[in-house]
Amino acid sequence: MHRSVIYLLMICFCLSSCSEDVVSNVLDSDKHTIELVAFGFAENPTEENKGFGVAYYFYLNLDNDSVFIQKKINPIEAPETLAWTGTIKGISEDNKLQDFINVSREMPNGFIADTKIPELTLYCSYYYYSRYKDGDKVKYQFYTHHNLDRRFRQAVDMFMNSYLSPKVRPVTTL
Repeated sequence: MHRSVIYLLMICFCLSSCSEDVVSNVLDSDKHTIELVAFGFAENPTEENKGFGVAYYFYLNLDNDSVFIQKKINPIEAPETLAWTGTIKGISEDNKLQDFINVSREMPNGFIADTKIPELTLYCSYYYYSRYKDGDKVKYQFYTHHNLDRRFRQAVDMFMNSYLSPKVRPVTTL
């Protein structure tokens, strides 16, 4: 299970539509950021993607409160990808976000074992990957909503609903 999630992440990042130079330049210029990737069902399940695909992507630059959000709508029936961008003033000072940063720093990198789904349990929510970057320090975790620490859960819910903010605007239909 853990290995599948890691392979899935590696595949998704390799298949990204941005060139490595563009991604490298953006990440180098942003020194204090949070990224959240929610994995759901893939449009085209294959042996390589194990049936998972990126359902939601959230990027927050904590230095200037700018966000980029990408969300898939109806991934099975009529897939459509929407994107939003903007500045949500004060988001970096939100208590939920500060709790998320603190718990992310406390947790070791990798899969959070407490969120592992028990065998023979039907789980219909997302698998998450989050990455918190503070200068040269990077923390990343993989988890589900199952038994997720409240500090993670509140921030993840805030990130997942941030596309509804009136402070972000649609970019384009991809």
